[in-house]
Amino acid sequence: MSVNVQLQRNGPVLVARVAGELDMASAAQLRDPIEQAWNADERLRHVLINLKALTFLDSTGIAVILGRYRAAAGRGGRLGVAEPSVRVRRMLEISGAMRFVEVFDTEADALRRMLPKSAGQSRGRRRRRA
Repeated sequence: MSVNVQLQRNGPVLVARVAGELDMASAAQLRDPIEQAWNADERLRHVLINLKALTFLDSTGIAVILGRYRAAAGRGGRLGVAEPSVRVRRMLEISGAMRFVEVFDTEADALRRMLPKSAGQSRGRRRRRA
């Protein structure tokens, strides 16, 4: 079995889009590229793993995901999982991984919540005093 991983940096967020089956045989195919990208850029704080195209997840795959939690937490960041299927979400629930992983319905929603707000996105504007 194999897994395909596409990585993208979005500000302080490392986004990994995963397709295929994540199990003992393919775990390194996810873990290694994420670790290389993470170690190469100290500005990264958060990890977002999009599981939309993941068809299978076992306990080894869950361990790989949770390893990214430890890395992100070590930099004061968060680990998010976006778009898991019902089956994958259930595996995360049964394993107890949901205590450490934030689950988002869409990648866009995850990025909105993980990226720092720019000055133009502040909730209120301050008035200048004359």
